Amino acid sequence: MLRLSKMTDYGILLMSELAKSGDATQRAPDLAEATFIPQPTVRKIMTTLIQNNLVESVRGINGGYKLQRTPQDINVRELIRSLEGDIALTGCEEAGDKACEQAHVCGTRTNWLKINQAVCDALQNISLKDMVDEEFTPIFSIKKVVPIRVNNGMDTGAI
Repeated sequence: MLRLSKMTDYGILLMSELAKSGDATQRAPDLAEATFIPQPTVRKIMTTLIQNNLVESVRGINGGYKLQRTPQDINVRELIRSLEGDIALTGCEEAGDKACEQAHVCGTRTNWLKINQAVCDALQNISLKDMVDEEFTPIFSIKKVVPIRVNNGMDTGAI
């Protein structure tokens, strides 16, 4: 099963809560109450999001947390990357000591890389604004390239 970690799920939920509040700051206790996420976990996730330039901390009596950019300018892919690291559906994406031992003989590696890129592209096209829009419906299309054959049997390109 492909599944995001609980921390990433919480992070997206917290970012969505910040997106709903516009430019207003939200305090950790208020975010914890609104999302049912324990306050220490809220603070931990916010620290990570601050380090990744997605959230800023505002000091003072009206302080708290707020988005560094508009919800439209933050995409789900960068949220996931900030909390989990690079998106990799298979070991094909990993390098170095973690590289797949079958990479040199694998007949599906190239296609897994393409599929992983399609997933990344889809997530990049979903904004935080989309995530808080109850009417949002993601629509994606994956195109398979089909060669065109002419009378002499040679490929002339793809559709």
